[in-house]
Amino acid sequence: LDQQVERTKSRPIASGQISPFQALVFLGGQLSLGLGILLQLNPYSQLLGASSLLFVGAYPAMKRITNWPQAFLGLTINWGALLGWAAVHGSCDWSVVA
Repeated sequence: LDQQVERTKSRPIASGQISPFQALVFLGGQLSLGLGILLQLNPYSQLLGASSLLFVGAYPAMKRITNWPQAFLGLTINWGALLGWAAVHGSCDWSVVA
C-alpha cells in the first residue's frame, strides 16, 4: 500500500532499499537492546517501562480516534521522564503529574 501513496512511496521498505526481513532483524535488535537496558533497572522501573508499550501500541489508533494525536504522543514520549525518576528514586511521586 505504501508504494501506491505519494507521501509514503519513498520509505525504505516501500522503495525497496531494505527488505521486510532486514527491517525485522533491525526491529529485533532494537527490542533486544531495549529489553537489556530495561532489565538493569529496579523492578518498579521495569514495570513502569513495560507499561509504556501500551502507549506506544495505542498511538497509531489515536490518529483515527482523536483530532489531537500529538497530545497522546506527548504523553507517550514524556513517560520516559517518569521512568528516569523511578530508576533513580525507586518509585514515582504521582502528585507531580496531577
